[in-house]
Amino acid sequence: MRADRIEREWFCKRCGNSVHKLQGSWAHIRNQHSPKSCGRKLTDNDVYRLPLSRTRERTRTRNKQQEAQDRLLIAKRRWDEARCEWEAAQDELYLASEALKSIKNSPPLD
Repeated sequence: MRADRIEREWFCKRCGNSVHKLQGSWAHIRNQHSPKSCGRKLTDNDVYRLPLSRTRERTRTRNKQQEAQDRLLIAKRRWDEARCEWEAAQDELYLASEALKSIKNSPPLD
């Protein structure tokens, strides 16, 4: 469904920002990440749509970025789990060494 939305994405010829049809007329999409719009009242001649091949390329790029972010989150989660296991193993090793010391220091049983 996301790919369908991207295929229908329109842009302003003057500033390059995304536009959409709002109540029958074109308007710039207000987006905090895009640079300031040109502020013109837009007509059908002022807008364009990317060719399908470029929209697919953009979709592919966004999908790759999302996959990379997902892999990063998984790697961070695995790192945290491994660190917790390592800390638990260190605690067990310390307790075992303390138990061994106490056995060595105790008087022999006769």
